[in-house]
Amino acid sequence: MPLAGRRVLDLSRVLAGPFAAQQLADLGAEVIKVEPPGGGDGTRAWGPPFLADGRSAYFQSCNRGKRSIAVNLADPAGRAIIERLLARTDGLIENFRGGQLAEWGLDLGRLRAEHPRLHTVSVTAFGTSGARAQEPGYDALVQALSGLMAITGPAEGPWSKVGVAVIDVAAGLFAATAMAAMLGAGAAEGPSARTPDERHFEVALIDSAMALLVNVAASVLAGSKDAKRQGNAHASIVPYQDFDCADGPVFLCVGSDRQWRALCAALAKPEWIAVSQWQTNAGRVNDRQRLTRALAEEFSRRDRASLLAVLEKARVPAAKPQSVAEALADERFAGRGGVQSWADGARGVASPMRRAGDRVLPFGKPPPHLGAHTREVLVELGLGAAEIEALFASGAVFAADPSTGSGRAARGR
Repeated sequence: MPLAGRRVLDLSRVLAGPFAAQQLADLGAEVIKVEPPGGGDGTRAWGPPFLADGRSAYFQSCNRGKRSIAVNLADPAGRAIIERLLARTDGLIENFRGGQLAEWGLDLGRLRAEHPRLHTVSVTAFGTSGARAQEPGYDALVQALSGLMAITGPAEGPWSKVGVAVIDVAAGLFAATAMAAMLGAGAAEGPSARTPDERHFEVALIDSAMALLVNVAASVLAGSKDAKRQGNAHASIVPYQDFDCADGPVFLCVGSDRQWRALCAALAKPEWIAVSQWQTNAGRVNDRQRLTRALAEEFSRRDRASLLAVLEKARVPAAKPQSVAEALADERFAGRGGVQSWADGARGVASPMRRAGDRVLPFGKPPPHLGAHTREVLVELGLGAAEIEALFASGAVFAADPSTGSGRAARGR
């Protein structure tokens, strides 16, 4: 595993940070998730649906492969545990509001200076500098601010957010990339030659959102008028949208002039190939309305199954739109081992990075109960039984009883 031997503390909550740490766990890093006693990561309560043991499906989606310790960071004894862990840690991911860790005495600059092998990544809403840096931010809010909502949804009608927290996910991927790059440069072998400042990355949701706009932002910067919603169509490619057959919709993606000619041949429309305006993608974009009207009329006379069979034979990209349940069962995904199960019967979506050459990498351990590994980690740090019991008794640390879900303390175990 590429990150085997690396240890990462996940001090983040909700989605972006935990998703980043999960990617590192998928690549072999040992990830210890640090959660507050009591409720733990807020997503543990985000449901229904909940699994039989009380864990939420939301929490399941971004916390596999980790160990969980429940530590009160507002308690000096709790912070002392984190300080001891950092001496054995290569990476730390956090997404606290600006200044919160410093208020607890865990200033990241100091930590990097004192621990030369430590690399850190901070996930924020709007960065740590500037007049707006302290503003709270959530995925949907940043979707609205970034212009992503302005280009999502039908061409007419209200704006729409994307159906998943796509900016949180993107920020998580950027954060994981930054941390993996630093860890891959030899963090586990000893002190780094980099300065403390060179061992830190900041990933902001707003920056991640703007990066997601890729060609749309590039077009506006190149002088185009402000971007508009295209519904299911594409601003720069035609035909690239849904069409209704006699018995249901088909999504068609013609990304090249060769595919356009193949589509015309498959539909027995050689006269379309001869239309000068349609011979190049630029021409098809400029003549969008006439071309899509002709295709809509042609598709409406055909049944979907036979049309898709013809297009598949011609190697023209097209498909029946599917629900999430249909997509999870589709052989294109499930047939590749995309849905995997844990011993307790819970299921999850496997990492896209699960195939390495001829090997299929193992599915990560199931997402942990709150504080399931608190005692285990304290023992690894060299604390004695009396010290550990004192920490539990004071409330500085916590462990849940797995037999009752994530609520009742298992102090005596």
